[in-house]
Parts: sequence; structure tokens; C-alpha cells
Amino acid sequence: MLRHAILIFFRNFKRYKTASFINLFGLSIGLASALLIYLWVNDELTMDHFGEKDSNRHYQVMVNANTPNGVQTRETTPGPLTETLEKEFPEVDYAIPITADSYYEGILSFETEYVRATPQFVGEGYFNVFRCDFVSGGKEVAFSDKNNIVISEKVALGLFRSIDQAIGKTVTFKSEMFNGPYSVSGVFTPDDDASLKFDILFSYDHFIEKRPGLRKWYNGGVHAHLVLNEGVDLKAFNAKIKDFL
Repeated sequence: MLRHAILIFFRNFKRYKTASFINLFGLSIGLASALLIYLWVNDELTMDHFGEKDSNRHYQVMVNANTPNGVQTRETTPGPLTETLEKEFPEVDYAIPITADSYYEGILSFETEYVRATPQFVGEGYFNVFRCDFVSGGKEVAFSDKNNIVISEKVALGLFRSIDQAIGKTVTFKSEMFNGPYSVSGVFTPDDDASLKFDILFSYDHFIEKRPGLRKWYNGGVHAHLVLNEGVDLKAFNAKIKDFL
């Protein structure tokens, strides 16, 4: 049956070359388009799906700002927002402030080795939501000291040529605001499905200590993540915080 169908196809192709070519070309374009659409949709649906223990209760706060060009929706929020939402709304189990910006990029060095690295500053509870697969060290001791940092495998190999040699080492970070020595408490594998890319994790408490102005409501740049209590009606909670700012 298959042999007969193939034979008919080639006979028709030779007899009606132009029409056959158009049909084949159209089929190829259709299949290629369907594949590309599938790959794009799959990438969008898997981005920022972290799968940690509290991730099913995890939401990010977005801000609608009125501008001359209309309403713009932003990911960044005023500095005190996460802490205030956690204190004033019983629906919030806990809040996680995150700051990630290439502006804070710097040079991380150890003895004669150095690498360029982008930091991310994260609040307590970060590891309950965001996937961070440790290959050395662990979540429990990651920020037991404010000067602890967690680095990626790439950074560890660049500085120490070995992941096993990284833990406990004191490295130097040179950046406009965060110069200083830091102790490596863990090494992680980057999550390819995360929208925010980084090489180093710092404690958010350390960030605030260096940038106390971010405690003011008129300063922003913080990504506000909330973990809501079980059973919270999200629609009702959205309506409740809509005009909070």
C-alpha cells in the first residue's frame, strides 16, 4: 500500500511539476510554522516554573503606572512594598524582595583569577520558591552570614578550576556599591528557564545595608514576590491591594 502511494506521488509529481512543487512548498512552510509556534509556546509556558515547595502559592506583584502614553505595567515596585504587604495583609504568608539589574554587575576575583559576574539580591524564603540546584553547599547555610554569597558553576570553575575548591573561599567583588570580600557558601547550577539571569546570589539584607535609600517609598527597582496563605481568593486579594500604593 505504501509502495503504491509513493509510486502515485512520483508519477503525479512528474506530470504536474508546478502544482506539485507549490503543494510541497506549502506543506513544508506549514509544518515548519507549526513547529516554531510549538517551540515558542512551550518556552513561554515553562519559563519561571520553579516547582519548589511553596511555588503553587507564589505570585509576583505588578504595578500599573499612569504615564503620558497610557497605563504601563511594570515589574519593579517601591522598596518598602514587600515588607509592608507582609505586615499589613493577613493573606500574605511571607514576601520575597528580589533586586536584579545589570547596573550592579562587577568583577569577582580570587588571587590572580577574575570573572565578570551579574549579582541578584534575594530575600529570605527565596529558596522555598525559586529553583536553585546546589552542587556544593546548601540552602540552609547560604546566607547564614550577610557576607556569604552563592556562585554559579561557571564562576566557580573560572575562579578555582574546581567546584569542590570553592566552598569557604574568600573572594573579592568589585562593583560601584558592593565592593568587598565575601565568603562562598554554595555553588549552584543556573536555571535555564528563569527569566532573570545571574551569576551570584547575595542576601537582600546586605543590599539594603548598602543602599538604605531603598527603604523610601519614592525609590524603586525591587521585584516583589508574595507567597499567599492556603485558600486565599486571588481575585479578592487583587481587588484589595489594587489601590494600596
